[in-house]
Amino acid sequence: MRFLVVSLLALVFGVFNALKAVETTASTAPVPAEADAAPGAAPEAEIPAQLVDRSIRYVSGKVLTLGDLVDHLQTNRPRQNPTTQAQVSTLWRDALERLTDDTLLVLFAEEKGVALDRTMISRKIMDDLKASGRLLPPDEIARWREQMIRREMIRAALSFFDQRSGNVTPDELLAAYTERRESFRRPARAQVLQFVLRATSDQEIAALSDAIEAWFRKLQEKPGPLADLAAARLDALLAVASDPVEKNIQLVALAAEAAALDPAGWDKRSLGLRDEAARLGERRAAQRTQADIAAKMDALHADVKNGDEAAFRTLVKAQSQGPRREDGGDLGWIERGSFTPAFDEAVFSGPVGGVGEPFWVAEACCLTWVMARDDAKVRSFAEVCGELESTLRRERTDAVFARAAGILRQRSTIRDLASIDELLSR
Repeated sequence: MRFLVVSLLALVFGVFNALKAVETTASTAPVPAEADAAPGAAPEAEIPAQLVDRSIRYVSGKVLTLGDLVDHLQTNRPRQNPTTQAQVSTLWRDALERLTDDTLLVLFAEEKGVALDRTMISRKIMDDLKASGRLLPPDEIARWREQMIRREMIRAALSFFDQRSGNVTPDELLAAYTERRESFRRPARAQVLQFVLRATSDQEIAALSDAIEAWFRKLQEKPGPLADLAAARLDALLAVASDPVEKNIQLVALAAEAAALDPAGWDKRSLGLRDEAARLGERRAAQRTQADIAAKMDALHADVKNGDEAAFRTLVKAQSQGPRREDGGDLGWIERGSFTPAFDEAVFSGPVGGVGEPFWVAEACCLTWVMARDDAKVRSFAEVCGELESTLRRERTDAVFARAAGILRQRSTIRDLASIDELLSR
């Protein structure tokens, strides 16, 4: 069933409830035997339930279904997922209105006798699949083909309402740039390399403490060298039971002692506990407090502040725990305001062609090397020409679409067969 699209349904509240509105056309109960059926005759076979798509709107002879609406939402996913029930309802109602407009335009194109080369559309789909190396099942290819046909029919219908060329003239571009010049103002930006060291999070520290405590309890379950070691430490642990930090220190020391014991003659269980102690010790050794990280970063900063960009990139590749490590920490061009205030302060107030002072972002300590920096400015006409042309074309198409849909709605019969809010609430 087309409308059972789990990936879309996970995006919005109430979708599963909406799909509950799908009706069943047959019961799973056995069909009653006729009154004149022969005695002892075999009972009629059960007729399984069948799901039927829910009709939600009538549009000039065309019935739109819940499946059509979900297909539309799947193809035209929102930029931001709704977070409230009201937003969900608005999303579904707006999608139904757009689907209605699309349907009216397709019907209009059919009325005008628009004929598409469907073979060429199929060939284009196969060429695209071949170029991308993708494989799709036949039903997905058929669905893609129907979507392309629908788009082309809509485009053809719009041409009856706007005879202008699709091209935007240079004069129109220049006039639009002059009118919208301030919208093309770009914030200050910098081309940045970043080095990151991360302190161990509180969650990681707590998880290791829990693991060591669980390991300590296992030591006491069976007599032997490890149980003796645990017993020898028990009084000291009880004395610091109310101090999580000190208790953790004692347990880490105990794990280190256990890992160092001679395992000669131990059974399999004891060997496993000893190996576990070694792994816990490795995890503890890998942990770094913020003080540890700050001290290391100060030392690294002193090493690289008199070096060059190549030395900084080498350091990143060798030790960084941040993004783009393989590229030497190259973040590309970063606009002011894209990251945290601390990042902006380091990047836009520090030196160009050198390393700034260390700074913290949550549990990460950072160093940045600014390769280049541009002040805030309005982008030139040449920079935005292509972007502006695409925007003007889209605006023109949207305006023609709205006008065409308005005209077609006035001459069409549209009747709701189900309420969106009702479907979402069931």
